[in-house]
Amino acid sequence: MLGYFTLFEYGTISRNYALGEAWLWLWCLAAAGRERRLWPLGGLLILMALSNVHIYLVGCAWMLCLGVERLWRQRSVRRDTGLCLVLVVLSLGLVLWVTRLPAGTSYPVGADASWSLPKFCRVLSCLAQAFVPVPLLQIQFHDSSIFHGHDLRWIASLSLLLWFLAHRCLGSRLAASAHLSGTLLLLLFAYLKMVGFSRHVGHHYLLWLSCLWVDRQTPGFRPRQPWFPWAIVSVQAMAGLVVFSLDLAFPFSTSPRVVDLLRRHGAQSLPVAGLSDFVVAPVSAWLDRPIYSLAHRRWGTFVVNDIPWETPPPPADSLQRLREIAGPGKEAILVSDNPLSLPEVAPAQVEELGWIPPGIVTSERYFVYRFRFP
Repeated sequence: MLGYFTLFEYGTISRNYALGEAWLWLWCLAAAGRERRLWPLGGLLILMALSNVHIYLVGCAWMLCLGVERLWRQRSVRRDTGLCLVLVVLSLGLVLWVTRLPAGTSYPVGADASWSLPKFCRVLSCLAQAFVPVPLLQIQFHDSSIFHGHDLRWIASLSLLLWFLAHRCLGSRLAASAHLSGTLLLLLFAYLKMVGFSRHVGHHYLLWLSCLWVDRQTPGFRPRQPWFPWAIVSVQAMAGLVVFSLDLAFPFSTSPRVVDLLRRHGAQSLPVAGLSDFVVAPVSAWLDRPIYSLAHRRWGTFVVNDIPWETPPPPADSLQRLREIAGPGKEAILVSDNPLSLPEVAPAQVEELGWIPPGIVTSERYFVYRFRFP
């Protein structure tokens, strides 16, 4: 529970991922009674599907291997053949369906199946980052890793070694097959869709822990290479405690300071527009009202990724949009992650209210301007 992912990534930052982790541990508990009933496992798979796609892929790997295991056992074939076949078909079919993500999600639409050795090595390096999630010891440590900046070929080789050692710890055929199939599903999704961030690669670690859990419920279980799980769990715990301490010492996001800055200048009630939606979106939460997205040309409280992030609006168009949202008061606030070139906005009077340096999140630096239109 003190591991890097449970304590920090899922327990502190992206807490919707903690729901998926909870469903996975309940799945492990329910798997002890899989000889008698399968419906609780199917229900938990539905809950995983409602949490996030990565934990859902882990659940599908488990259901697929469980269905195949039941089909191979003669006693279960006579009793559960139809149900097991349904489990296998649904697991495969739902995996194919869930990866057809629509526009507006945080993943790229479609799939990139073109071959690239650097990309392949980058995907494999996720395994090393999952088992040894040690970040750089700096204030902006989030999503950093001691492996970043090194030759991807060496990191990919280390990843395969760590995965092999982790796989060797599993004694039962069910746990080993789930670990193999789950790893392949997660790696395939990363290659075709998006490599992801620390919270995404951490599902390789959760998959392995669930395999250890189910492995130890197997009759006649005898631990194999017990030193390796202890070593990995110890590294995870140390990394979790270090980053949790850094999170207490430094602000994760500096977006609340934008609201404080607006209050000091008496501008908290003015319309607010954001340039670079992904970075400015947290300000909306602290303002407790929508902000205007210059890139999307609409009001909102969060980002819908239906256009590329790298598509900035033209300066003249942004100025016109600011004039429109300013309304009768003829004043509006612009929050940007980069300083403006003020000569480009000469038709308006611009006052720089201040800039806020980043906290733990490197990208969250804010430049705040007040526009007055004639």
